[in-house]
Amino acid sequence: MHSVCRYIKVGSGEFGDVLYGRLISTGQLIAIKALKKGKTDKYALIQEAFMFQLANETAYVPRYQGLAPIKLLGEKYLEWGLICEFVGEANIPQPYDFRLTLKAAQKEMCTIELALQWIFTCARIVHAVKEFHKMGMLINDIKADNILLKPLGNGYHPIFIDFGLASIGEGITLALEVTDSNRAKILKEYSHIAPEVLFGGETNVNSDIFSLGKALSLVSDAFPIAAFKAIVSRCTLWNVSERPSIDELLDGFQWVADSIVQR
Repeated sequence: MHSVCRYIKVGSGEFGDVLYGRLISTGQLIAIKALKKGKTDKYALIQEAFMFQLANETAYVPRYQGLAPIKLLGEKYLEWGLICEFVGEANIPQPYDFRLTLKAAQKEMCTIELALQWIFTCARIVHAVKEFHKMGMLINDIKADNILLKPLGNGYHPIFIDFGLASIGEGITLALEVTDSNRAKILKEYSHIAPEVLFGGETNVNSDIFSLGKALSLVSDAFPIAAFKAIVSRCTLWNVSERPSIDELLDGFQWVADSIVQR
């Protein structure tokens, strides 16, 4: 059993918070997902822990370390939290300031070299989703903020950190009631979710593609390469049949990269 001390909140959502802390026993830096009482329950915690365990078969998640009592973090949280490997630069005073996501692409200079690095990074993210899908897992809530990036060669290696809505074997429906009066608000607030899901449909591979496209658009918008932008834009088409498959995305990114190199 792990015990946690010295924590810093680094992220907050409707259902829980993410904190960085240290294990009392070893001093090891860890990430803690603490779910809020009244917003969710222990079954949701156990479900996400199970998804993390399954996803640990890939190289695209932080190493899952189990559940730990987190009463010291406050009464607003469930008594147990999900403990994972720390992702970031661990030898600095404030490691939580060094989280990289796809938003970093928008701060880059628009050069051929950097464009290639980010296209390779996008391909790695798509490959990660392909690995999850091969396991029968749907993420159901892919967002740019939930994909951390670790420097790796010519680009970054993606680490997916949120499996709170993930499912195995079948999709899920969201508890959203869309009416004429709240339609615009829902579409804006949940813009990363495929419209067919927002309007009551079940999540599936194609809805993950839609969310993936929303995340990757942060990169395609930063580097105005027509072919790259075109294939990413296809992911977010409302017509499900017109969205590319995972393999089409990978082939498209490779084609774009090859075209740039051959110029």
